[in-house]
Amino acid sequence: MNDAIPQRRLAFLYLSAFVLLFCVSVSLSPLHDDWVYFTTPIVRFYPSMLKPGSVFWGKFDSMFNAFWRPLDTLFGLLLGFYPSAFPVANQLSVVMGHVLNAYFLEKILQHLDINKSVRLFGVLFFLYSPASAATVFNTDALNGAYCLLFGEIALYAYLKRGDYLYLPFLILSILWKESGISWFFIIPLIALYRYARVPSSKQKFVPHCVACCLAAVAYFIMRFSLAGEIALGLEEGRYKVSLLSIHTLVNLCLQIGISITSIDSISLFSSHKIWGILFVTLLSSALFLSLIFRLTLNMTKSARHTLYLLLTLIILLAAPQCILEHIGELQGYPVLFGVTVLFCYILNSAPDVFKQKAHAFILFAFAFSCILSYSHKFFVTREYSDNTRILAAELSGYYTNPEESLLIISANDAKDYSVFIEPAIQGMASGYALRANFQWPISLPIQRISATEEDVFAIYQAHRSEYDMILLVDGTNVTKLK
Repeated sequence: MNDAIPQRRLAFLYLSAFVLLFCVSVSLSPLHDDWVYFTTPIVRFYPSMLKPGSVFWGKFDSMFNAFWRPLDTLFGLLLGFYPSAFPVANQLSVVMGHVLNAYFLEKILQHLDINKSVRLFGVLFFLYSPASAATVFNTDALNGAYCLLFGEIALYAYLKRGDYLYLPFLILSILWKESGISWFFIIPLIALYRYARVPSSKQKFVPHCVACCLAAVAYFIMRFSLAGEIALGLEEGRYKVSLLSIHTLVNLCLQIGISITSIDSISLFSSHKIWGILFVTLLSSALFLSLIFRLTLNMTKSARHTLYLLLTLIILLAAPQCILEHIGELQGYPVLFGVTVLFCYILNSAPDVFKQKAHAFILFAFAFSCILSYSHKFFVTREYSDNTRILAAELSGYYTNPEESLLIISANDAKDYSVFIEPAIQGMASGYALRANFQWPISLPIQRISATEEDVFAIYQAHRSEYDMILLVDGTNVTKLK
């Protein structure tokens, strides 16, 4: 179908999105894991950094044997030559990856014969959906953005060419992040769907399936050889692998729920409530989903076959995150791609959906509510970022010698939510943000203990002989106890 969107319009859309989202991202400071992840400047390289399980600095290493993200480490090594480029280079790369994901999303939708109005809606929804906010706001989110990007490129290459050019992109996807394993199942699934209807073409499915299996086997051989053991996760803690448990279902529902609605999760789950935004986003999401449901019921039986394929696609994209004990909004980013394709396919089934006033009103109301929810997440995260900056300036005035042992007693920590709301000391990675220009040692003698106001003196008494310096942190206020 020749229904191309004018290139100038698309170029303006992508460029304006890039500029706007980059301004949003660069206005935020690095937060929490951003300070200790291997996408920070690596000025002292150790070969073990390229092994599975080594993605965080110092004392954080042993917690993450589920991870192998060597491309993150290579990015950190490049930053090591120009430490001053952090975090702007990270923020620039994340936003660029997000916009490129929208670009290839539009290409895939065009290949699926989705009309240009619906494609434009899909691109805008993907760019500004509140489900993408956690990725855009985090400087360590390169792995999520580029894992999805190379997965999309692999899918587009397969749909466009039908040969094996997609294989290198599959490998790049999983080397950015483990959730890239989904694409090793998605390509054979689509090959099966493509060729199963034509019995004479079934032999084309088997080679693609074998190729993806061999690529996955090669990846796991490399991973387990470097790790020296066969391990996909931890047996306890936040990153415990939990197969077919209640957590699997909860994580699946969380990822899909975040992606299919504009509901302001900040107002819903945290103390930063704005009831008006919550009401508007709940109502518009309900109207939008009711429209999607009605259009689905009106689809033909043959059209629903593709619908089932897209639902399976969404489940496959969500599956790698579902097996973890606990996930946040950051992990739902790849599902947003599958949900956007699904929505566009359903909306495309209705003739002239934007020319029907009731439908157009619901779609524009839903888009407006997405902007409301996204904006609330930004302003809450901006407050968290500003508090982190204030506390960092305060602490840096006290702790100037990386050889001194430091105990931080963190009092009255506020309740956090995902990556948007945390205590300021958490935003500093419990003090690791003090590593001036990343020239200090990888592992600092810093310990943090959370406490209530009543317990502060008892903790101080118990540990005062163990540390050279003890600081009390309450919000952004710092008091030197020793």
